[in-house]
Amino acid sequence: MTPRERVLAAINHEEPDRIPIVIGVSNATGIKMKSYQGIKKLIGIDAPDNYIYDWPELGTAEIDEATMQGMDVFLVNIALYPEFARALLHKITEVCKSLMGSFLEELGDNVDIIKIGDDLGTQDGLMISPNMWRH
Repeated sequence: MTPRERVLAAINHEEPDRIPIVIGVSNATGIKMKSYQGIKKLIGIDAPDNYIYDWPELGTAEIDEATMQGMDVFLVNIALYPEFARALLHKITEVCKSLMGSFLEELGDNVDIIKIGDDLGTQDGLMISPNMWRH
């Protein structure tokens, strides 16, 4: 079976030739400290680097109020300048592909699913409009 056929068989409660192998992990929801520090630097915010969990090795940053306000401005700018949003998403895609490229080559046919998680919403709804997301 191809990886796609294997995964579809498992999803459809059929018996694949072997159990699909999934590469992907999520140790916490939230932004990792290195990314958080980069955002703070970009938007000019000087705030402490606190972790949301007692285990800094998970790397999940606790977001402070000043950074949240900066993120609000960032999201408004994405809404006002959709060409910037598209360029940003294309850049993120290229970075992910370049980071995963060697990894995927090494895996070859030994993996069936790669899970890349992202957070598209808040407690109240999407961070961007459904129309922007579809675009």
